[in-house]
Amino acid sequence: MKNFKKILGLITLVAIIAVAFAPQAQAKKKRDRKGQAIEDLLRQGNECYEAGNYEEAVSFFEQAHKKGNIKATHNLAICYSEGQGVTQNQVQAFKLFEKAAKKGYVDAQVSLGTMYKNGYGCKQDYKNAIKWLEKAAAQGDSDAMYLIASCYYYGGNGIKKDIAKAKEWMQKSADAGNETAIDNLPKIK
Repeated sequence: MKNFKKILGLITLVAIIAVAFAPQAQAKKKRDRKGQAIEDLLRQGNECYEAGNYEEAVSFFEQAHKKGNIKATHNLAICYSEGQGVTQNQVQAFKLFEKAAKKGYVDAQVSLGTMYKNGYGCKQDYKNAIKWLEKAAAQGDSDAMYLIASCYYYGGNGIKKDIAKAKEWMQKSADAGNETAIDNLPKIK
C-alpha cells in the first residue's frame, strides 16, 4: 500500500508538471509553425520571382512582410524599385529598404545606402549613404565598402572628395574579395 501511494503521488506529480508545461509546449509549436509559415511565404515568393512571376512574388513578399520578415521586406522593396509585379515606386522602395535596414538586415543597409547615394526615392545625400554603407561594411559586406570608396572618390553631396579614404575603402573591399574593387584599385591615384 505504501508503494502504491508513492507511485500514485509520482503519477500525480508528473501529470501536474505535464499540464503546467503543456501550454508552453503548444505555444512553442505554434511559434515554430508560424515561423515556418513565414519562411514558406518567403521561399514561395523567391521561387515566383526567379521564375519571372513577379505579381505572385509580390503577393507572397507582402504577406511575409506584414508578418515581420525583414528579408521579405527587402525583396518587396526590390520589386518596387525595379517595377516588377508592381508599379515602380522609388519612394515606397526607399521606405521598405529603410525599415529592413533599421532592423539590421545587411542587404537592406546596402540598398538604402545606394538609394541615398543615387538619390532614388530620396534626396541624394552621401553622408547618409556612407552612414548606412558603413553599417553594412562593419558586417563584412564588400559591396558596401566599394560604394563607400566611390562616394569618397567622387565627393559631393555632403562629402568632400578624399582620394586617400577612397583608396583605403577600395583596398578593404578588394581584400574582402570584391572583384570590381580588385579591378579598380590600381586606377585610384
